[in-house]
Amino acid sequence: MVIAVSAAVVLQGKVRLPHALISALPFEWNTGLHSQQNVTSGDVNQTSDGVTQTSPGETGQDVSAATSESKQKVTQTPDTKKSVTQIPDTGVQVPETKTSSRQTMDSKKNLSKTQETKNSVTKTTDANNDVTQSGQQSAIPTTEVVVQKSRKTILYICDSFGCGGFADRQKGIVSAYVLAAMLKREFKVHMTVPCNLANFMAPNGTGWRITTEELKRANVHRIRHIDHRGVTYAKELLKKDNLDEEFPHNYTAFTWNMELVQYFREHRLAKQVPWLRDLSVPDVYRFVLDKLFSLKPELQRDLKTLRDSLPKDSKLVCAQVRLGSHGNFKDVKTYYTLEQFPTISDFLKKYNETDRYRFLVTSDSEELVSLTETSFPNRTLKIPGPITHVDKARGANACDGFKKAILDEYALATCDVLVISESGLGKIAAFRRGTDDDLYIFLGSNIEPFKRGSPFPKYKKSWRR
Repeated sequence: MVIAVSAAVVLQGKVRLPHALISALPFEWNTGLHSQQNVTSGDVNQTSDGVTQTSPGETGQDVSAATSESKQKVTQTPDTKKSVTQIPDTGVQVPETKTSSRQTMDSKKNLSKTQETKNSVTKTTDANNDVTQSGQQSAIPTTEVVVQKSRKTILYICDSFGCGGFADRQKGIVSAYVLAAMLKREFKVHMTVPCNLANFMAPNGTGWRITTEELKRANVHRIRHIDHRGVTYAKELLKKDNLDEEFPHNYTAFTWNMELVQYFREHRLAKQVPWLRDLSVPDVYRFVLDKLFSLKPELQRDLKTLRDSLPKDSKLVCAQVRLGSHGNFKDVKTYYTLEQFPTISDFLKKYNETDRYRFLVTSDSEELVSLTETSFPNRTLKIPGPITHVDKARGANACDGFKKAILDEYALATCDVLVISESGLGKIAAFRRGTDDDLYIFLGSNIEPFKRGSPFPKYKKSWRR
């Protein structure tokens, strides 16, 4: 499938693609593009999403507020791909002004207005037509001046087991990032089990990494709420008018694994963060995860290899099936069984009539993946690596299993047709995919159309929006 990119920001004579548009490109286009974005060092910037970001060589100086006259106009250009919500770009630029001793009086007047905008931080967005589930488009504000208010830091931390699987950890990261944006604080991620997240993921516009040594030097206040205790905690925070007073420490680290964005966005402070106010919960996830993370080159190459194996003009039909206790890592819950595989097989058969389609099935069950390969020989793609649970694996396979979980999610997000089960990894892949078109849910005996913002109907009803 070809995606035509019709929006870019031109800064200082260079074309700058928005992060969200880069992430929407096929992998063979996307590889390396993130690394080409220019970053201005030596300044303390308030990013356009409300999270304070300190670049290398920070000076600690405050960023002054600009007047309303300094707001820049940005022309919106609609993207050509239908039904996919375009997430606003978050590039931050500090305008520079050059003066001349031979300027005319009119030039001096213009210069004085320009000087008012110097050292302000301007939020710029591109191609940000938010497509709702009803198909209507709602425009997101394209220009906003923001001011740095705090040098305190919010962290998501997972340095011991018990944080949950990869999807649970992403829910914790996004929820903590939203809170940091509401409080206008810096944001960091520290995840070291079963191995360091930085082995697989690199910063993509936000410097989220913090070392163990830095944490030891910092006075970190930790807050841990796992499972429904996290929801209870979020609801209690909604009753607090001044959240800044709730977190007085310079470093506040959260460990939680529930979807809390739907609660935090009800607080009055969320209304001051445009993307949090205007985007749906699925698109908040897509926006935040894209802003934070890009794959390391090794993983980008793995995904490119997968995509390159597709014949020209073919489409990828995918299914993500979590069995639970019947899977490889013996979950405590039983969701589905191998006896229900014919439901998946019958669905794929609808796309098996022509050579136009290829299949990718990911699962917690190696046996189910093998059944797919046997049923559809020469049509089935496979992501190599051991099938493990990120929070339960130990030993030599733990890191390779973590890598595979990441690759599974990123690959599923590129599928032309996607079937998910009641699994957080499948749901976040659907979030990142950016559209409800050709999205389905596997319910054991049947497969039904599904929307990203809908709750799971049977088991995991905490995903309410």
